Amino acid sequence: MKLTLNWAMPLGDYRELLAVVQNPNLLQDPVYGRAHAWFYGITTRYGLIRIDDSAAGIFQWFEKRALGGLIHAVMLDRGPLWLPGYGHLAHQEAFFRHFNKQFPRRLGRRRRVIPEVLLDQRMYLASCGLQPTSQSSYATYLVDLDANPNQLRARLSGKWRSALRRAEQLLDHGELRTDWTGTPERIRELLGWHQQDQLDKDYRGAHPVLMKKLLTDYAKVQGLLLGVAYHKEVPCSAVAVLCHSSGATYQLAWNNKAARQTGTNNLLLWQAMLALQQRGVSCFDLGGFNDEAPGLQRFKAGLGGREVQLAGMFV
Repeated sequence: MKLTLNWAMPLGDYRELLAVVQNPNLLQDPVYGRAHAWFYGITTRYGLIRIDDSAAGIFQWFEKRALGGLIHAVMLDRGPLWLPGYGHLAHQEAFFRHFNKQFPRRLGRRRRVIPEVLLDQRMYLASCGLQPTSQSSYATYLVDLDANPNQLRARLSGKWRSALRRAEQLLDHGELRTDWTGTPERIRELLGWHQQDQLDKDYRGAHPVLMKKLLTDYAKVQGLLLGVAYHKEVPCSAVAVLCHSSGATYQLAWNNKAARQTGTNNLLLWQAMLALQQRGVSCFDLGGFNDEAPGLQRFKAGLGGREVQLAGMFV
């Protein structure tokens, strides 16, 4: 097997190959990459993996140089992505060996690598020159949207389905309504609600400037699904989903007490899943979870997705 890397492929070529990747993640999407680069003042680059002269995979990566490259930062977040038929353990190992050879650890260089590698396969990464950090592994749920709506509904947990049914009854009675216009005004409202929720509950999230940039940029390319639910004409719940190639990611949500009582968050997510199906999205990433928020984990597990645990962060 001969593996070679092109570290600077054209964006158009990257997009073309991304379209055939199965289960693409948000962090490898060019729209996300440009927003990330804008916020942190770094450069986005696109790479191509070839195995025996055939295109085998792609990866979006970032770097920043100063003092003529003496100071250098390089980042790879949830990559690489493999084309159908590639991505076996030997392919992964060969890629990370090349990465380590291209950017070895040295004084003045900062590396951050979040490999798109399953937790139970992470052992080989040490032999490739990557060292794990103290950050724990990343876990999420992936909902496959290949089934019809009745099958998707049957996969929901009983508690999740009951909350959805309660919200649908209120919707039928005119006590609830949902709005999916996703206008700039709705983006501002959602960010305001979310920031206030962070203050009230004392938790951290993505920087509001970066979040506004992400939502706005995805809206520009028709990649934003933003839904708001109103209970008796008072907003009580909102969700934002980012669409990227054949995938989508649950990015942001806000709920008040009325939402928890009426099941409106369940309703919005269910409506989002049906809309994603109409767009041709095949995989819905629920955006991760951790042990610090067991209630959120149970809620996301209720959508009937498969749990995926990734290897975590390396340097």
